[in-house]
Amino acid sequence: MAAKAVPAAGYRCQYVTDWVADKARWGLSVDADERTALAQTLNQFNRLGSPLRLTRQPAGATG
Repeated sequence: MAAKAVPAAGYRCQYVTDWVADKARWGLSVDADERTALAQTLNQFNRLGSPLRLTRQPAGATG
């Protein structure tokens, strides 16, 4: 069984937002467990007042 890489705590919010942006950009699916984990992580940062920014634009986006 392969170990899962977990980003450092200070980078976790950025990592998750980049992960979501990459999934959207490439039209990749998200299973139920992944969706739950992503939502929990993003909600945790939202509760802490951390700003959430999309740093990678979806394919075809301008701006």
